[in-house]
Amino acid sequence: MKAVAAEGAATFKEVNRKWIGRIPESWDAAMIKLVARLESGHTPSRAVAEYWENCTIPWFSLADVWQLREAKRKFVHETSELVSELGVANSSARVLPAGTVMLSRTASVGFTGIMGRDMATTQDFVNWVCGDKVQPAYLWYCLQAMTPEYDRLRFGSTHQTIYMPDVAQFKVPLPPPTEQERIANFLDEQTARIDALIAEKEALLERLSELRYSLVSWAVAGGLHCKRGTVGTGNPFVPELPSGWTLGGLTKYIGPVVDYRGKTPEKVDDGVLLVTARNIRDGELDYGAAAEFVRAEDYEDIMRRGVPKVGDVLFTMEAPLGQVANVDREDIALAQRVVKFRGVPGVLNNYYLKYWLMGDAVQSTLSTLATGSTAEGIKASKLGQIPLALPSPAEQDEIVKFLDERRSAINSAAAHVAEHLARLREYRSSLISAVVTGQLDLGAYGEKAA
Repeated sequence: MKAVAAEGAATFKEVNRKWIGRIPESWDAAMIKLVARLESGHTPSRAVAEYWENCTIPWFSLADVWQLREAKRKFVHETSELVSELGVANSSARVLPAGTVMLSRTASVGFTGIMGRDMATTQDFVNWVCGDKVQPAYLWYCLQAMTPEYDRLRFGSTHQTIYMPDVAQFKVPLPPPTEQERIANFLDEQTARIDALIAEKEALLERLSELRYSLVSWAVAGGLHCKRGTVGTGNPFVPELPSGWTLGGLTKYIGPVVDYRGKTPEKVDDGVLLVTARNIRDGELDYGAAAEFVRAEDYEDIMRRGVPKVGDVLFTMEAPLGQVANVDREDIALAQRVVKFRGVPGVLNNYYLKYWLMGDAVQSTLSTLATGSTAEGIKASKLGQIPLALPSPAEQDEIVKFLDERRSAINSAAAHVAEHLARLREYRSSLISAVVTGQLDLGAYGEKAA
């Protein structure tokens, strides 16, 4: 069925692929395997040492997929591992020529790149050796536009995969090779401009994040009254304090610390909200998509040693170690190794405590107290070694007010930048889709003057 535009405009035809929709009448559409040689990767046996000795052949694996993220790097040249000629000769692995287009089809599904040199890949990648009918750069852009197709075809809850029979059915628009080259050149120019803007926004977000944290460390170190005299402490992480402040161990000024341990409760679709380390970021609680729930009876068992109250400080005892936030709602359960602190009333403001724990002095101290090689954590018995600088209650309130206001302004600015960043990424994606399907007329772009 053809879609006919108004008189004088281009006409289009429908293609039986949802991600494509329609293409110009003068274009074709074809399964990629019909215009490029389809190849799957392979891993030579790890049990044969000789296959992994005297290695000279670049071998692209999931360890290298970071190079393909965000589609900012078209060509890849380096790999974290090499394989030997003997290994390739005695396996299904094949050395593919430079210019081969590859796509990750397992775990990190949908990342694509072009081989900048001859190399082999693991079975986690599917590869196309292009011929005269399809240009590698054009195919690379088509594969970026196919995200809706990957979402439809990926299978598996934890380790997602697109299976080879489905890959073999991939179809792309197929304009003439000269038009493919023109499209690729146009998108190279346009995406480079967009990527430069994205990089600026990302750098701005990073600077705002650094400012957010540096303000905390400055304020809790006495920065609001920096002209006041200071006294030495002898503590390497808190070498001096403003006059009138005291320094002691954390546990001196908080109530009993509850370290929730034991059997991990069964997760349910609805029930009591379970706060885990994933919910604690940048001094705030963020439930979002990571929300988990436990049964009410399990909640009662978990919380039998004390229910968190609004304002209590939550602190992660394992990686990511030292994340903190104030409790902002009733009836929450705490996951293992998320502990709650409650300041002595009239002595320690819980909101000041949160900010103090976020500061450089505590974070540096934690790095010396942490144990464990893979899951870095801290034992409850060492909490008393964490220093706590204590100004008067009035100064604590002043510091909290200052940081709440400044961080709110920074968060608002960061949200504004993040919104622009999301729009840029969306525009980049929609531009690629529109151009490779012929929805955007490139006019005289790339045509030589007579």
